[in-house]
Amino acid sequence: MIKQPFYTTQLQAGLGLIEETQALLNQWQPTMGAQELFNAALESGEFPNVTARRLRNIVAECFAPRYIHPQHQPAKWLKALSHRVSPRALNQLFFIYTTRANLILRDFVTQVYWERYASGYEEISNEDSKEFVHRATFDGRTAKLWSETTIK
Repeated sequence: MIKQPFYTTQLQAGLGLIEETQALLNQWQPTMGAQELFNAALESGEFPNVTARRLRNIVAECFAPRYIHPQHQPAKWLKALSHRVSPRALNQLFFIYTTRANLILRDFVTQVYWERYASGYEEISNEDSKEFVHRATFDGRTAKLWSETTIK
């Protein structure tokens, strides 16, 4: 039996972050890692309502795992596309890379969302996602129990 990687709480660090992602894409250059991007973003003044600590978290825990992969750097392609596709299309691409970087979201979408969609459901509740996380915890998919705040 193949051991599945644990779900992490990394998604909690930043769910959508669409505007922040667009601003970080504008700052990012192909030679930049997370630290260099953080420094550039901090110096840019484009994040006046975000603390330095929160900005570091956004870059290191959200942007970098989603878009600065050493082998294929999706940021490179997204940056080039960001002014050529509609905001809706760009948001869908952001979503795809977020699901790739966050196993729990990918599994929720494939196991819950698409099943509900195919069954004719028109909405998914917060309870559905909580139940998914509780079941994952019971099935040993998390390294430890998550607090109710994290689950929410």
